Amino acid sequence: HKAIRRQRQMCKETDIKEHLNCNLSLRTIADSVFLSESYLSKLFKQEMNLNLMQYINQCRVWEAEKLLASSRESIDVISRRLGYHHTSYFCRIFKQYTGETPHAYRKKYKL
Repeated sequence: HKAIRRQRQMCKETDIKEHLNCNLSLRTIADSVFLSESYLSKLFKQEMNLNLMQYINQCRVWEAEKLLASSRESIDVISRRLGYHHTSYFCRIFKQYTGETPHAYRKKYKL
């Protein structure tokens, strides 16, 4: 889809991707760009057609897919590396976005 490609490109081009391991929230991002949370949220939703946290999770899942397919790091290490404090929450988000668990995804690559 054109929209998904655009979102992936935005993910590559933004500071968000460089800070996936940080505590990213609407408040911290709004503060860093000197906008109110509500205004940033509205602008982001208009431009991307999804909310900011959905976008952050989507970027984190795309990065997790790369790491799961190319490294032998544990799922726990990958989840923490991408800013998730709880591996179970990471696994739930990963499955929500991909339809499979991180373990099942990695198994396809035999790592």
